[in-house]
Amino acid sequence: MIESAVQAPPGVSGARAANDNTDSPWPIVTFSPAELAQLVRSEAISPSPASPITTLLHGHPGPPDDTRAVCARLEEKGLLRGAPYEPSSEMGAYLLLSLKAMARPQARLVVARYTPEGEPSVLPLFLSGELAVPAFIDDAGLHLGTPMERSLLCDTLEDQLAGEESSVTGDRLELPFSALETIEGLWCGAERAFDQAIPRDLALEVLAHLPEVEGEPRDQVEELLSCGLAVEASDGLRFSYDARPWMERVLSGHSCEVSLTPLEENPAVATRPLRLLFLGAAGQRVLCSGQDGFDDLESILLKGQDRAVVPGPWTTPPASSLEPTLTLSVLPHRVLRWYIRRLIQA
Repeated sequence: MIESAVQAPPGVSGARAANDNTDSPWPIVTFSPAELAQLVRSEAISPSPASPITTLLHGHPGPPDDTRAVCARLEEKGLLRGAPYEPSSEMGAYLLLSLKAMARPQARLVVARYTPEGEPSVLPLFLSGELAVPAFIDDAGLHLGTPMERSLLCDTLEDQLAGEESSVTGDRLELPFSALETIEGLWCGAERAFDQAIPRDLALEVLAHLPEVEGEPRDQVEELLSCGLAVEASDGLRFSYDARPWMERVLSGHSCEVSLTPLEENPAVATRPLRLLFLGAAGQRVLCSGQDGFDDLESILLKGQDRAVVPGPWTTPPASSLEPTLTLSVLPHRVLRWYIRRLIQA
């Protein structure tokens, strides 16, 4: 549990996170480079080479601001009154927890949600010990939120990423990546909804004008028909009965990506992020794996010895597949919960 110098006010340690759609889903407090430098000098924090605080201070090597003015600003934030390690307010206690976590981060987690209506919603967090801290840096300094426990973050993500197993046909759908490119280009180019037909002549015309889709238009249409994604009805091409609910999510414009990057003590050591991509609106999300790096469930499994505890969600294309294959799947709640905790808690 989170411990602080004062009793936690209700709701503070459970600061809103990825389940909030507001522009500012958590309390933001900005620490300038001068304030951070003062905290380091006073030994309130000791940033590691992997800390964004270290990066920020290296970018601002200029002469320090007036110490009295800096200390006064820190005191307004509830820090450095009396002994340098003691906060002077409840918010100061939580900010000090966040600062210490940011000084020794183990990983960076980014939750990005996309909708067709507006700008992406991006929530950056840093993981340290049992805590997750919302934070980011820019020229103004370190923008910091109050900490939450990792277990709470796992619960929040599970709620955001879960899909209804009964809302699709079967537990997964495999399709060639080229077919997905054709579907997106064709239905979006023709400005049709997922449940609307596209006359064959219009489909061929649209595909002929899509530079990012390779191959002859007739061959692309035949691929959709042969792999069972589409059928040719009297009014044109339609998604098949089995594919329709999956394509509703693909074409919805809603998605959520979770990306975790381990932070090494040596910043020169490059680490590849683990990424999970979910398509569809909240409550209807399906996992998309197997292409463009979104096949990281296998890598997440390798973080522990008990990889056989839960049957894997089908991230490896068949051995006979000659081209990249995508897998769309609805993860049962217990499987989703297990993978999220493996990703965040390990």
